[in-house]
Amino acid sequence: MSKRLRVIGYVRCSTTEQQVSGLGLAAQETAIRYECERRDWELVDVVKDEGESGKSLDRPGLRTALARIATREVDGLVASKLDRISRSVADFADLLEWFNSAGATLMAIDVGVDTSTPGGKLVCGVFSAVSEWERDVIGQRTSDGLAARRAQGEPISRAAVADNPKLAARI
Repeated sequence: MSKRLRVIGYVRCSTTEQQVSGLGLAAQETAIRYECERRDWELVDVVKDEGESGKSLDRPGLRTALARIATREVDGLVASKLDRISRSVADFADLLEWFNSAGATLMAIDVGVDTSTPGGKLVCGVFSAVSEWERDVIGQRTSDGLAARRAQGEPISRAAVADNPKLAARI
């Protein structure tokens, strides 16, 4: 018999209106409670970040949840929507890597990301691969752009030996 997962629910809203009304947070929490009940997961706590942007992972509630996962107090994190966890592909890929190395579960109900299942791990692997590809493409574009500027005789940084043919020949 497998162990019952113990998870923390995570809810976030970024606007003052959502924070004051509580409606956005309540809907997120309802979805989390329903999913945990459906999966027979123990919902230990619901952590809230009210009035916090999803642009960064530096949020008090999220930091608290991750610390509790790191100490193995709980087995994972559940959010109703992926954009409640992160709005950045790079940050989400970093989070996936962190959850994988911590042996913890991450679930975003709306997109079916669930690292507790083989299919969910596959989806996360695809997300990570796409993110890695994106970083590589950006790096290649940067290298190509710098090479084109250099080929046109434009400096790309402080002067270097390659920028001074007489010095290069002398060396």
